[in-house]
Amino acid sequence: TAPDDIKEKFQKRQKSKNAFQSIIYETDFIQLSQYLFNNYRTIKNTQIENIIKSVTKSEELDILVLKNYIPKSNWERYFEGKINYKAEQLYNDWDELYQLRNKIAHNRGIEKNDFERIQQLANQIKSALSEAINKLEAGSIELSEEQKIDIMSEVSLIKPLTTEDKILIALGEA
Repeated sequence: TAPDDIKEKFQKRQKSKNAFQSIIYETDFIQLSQYLFNNYRTIKNTQIENIIKSVTKSEELDILVLKNYIPKSNWERYFEGKINYKAEQLYNDWDELYQLRNKIAHNRGIEKNDFERIQQLANQIKSALSEAINKLEAGSIELSEEQKIDIMSEVSLIKPLTTEDKILIALGEA
């Protein structure tokens, strides 16, 4: 078993994290990629159909409202235009880093140029994610309660919420 001081540090770290941090920090490379880049709707198809059915004149149909329901990724939804990294470029860089990671993980070896590219990609991605986190923490990117619920719902599809996470969300501590 682990020494008591290590157990204590782990328990303190667990208590200091809120539900969202807990989920993100425990998410693997692929799950985090899905969370950032998978497109999803914030409204059900039946709701969109009801909006369209309720319109009697084309002038009543607000195309801008409908465009809000086009599936988007979390990066596009919350960070595009606020962080200097386009979703498509970040996705491509993330994928390239993942492919290089697999070379290492599966003992295929890497060459010096692969190593340098890994460093470059990791630094670029880390910089973008740090900027996003800093802006969220500073309040420069504000999320409504509805958006927070949407995010947590999306996260729970990728990595199921623990009972502790659900309690923290219910208490508004997520």
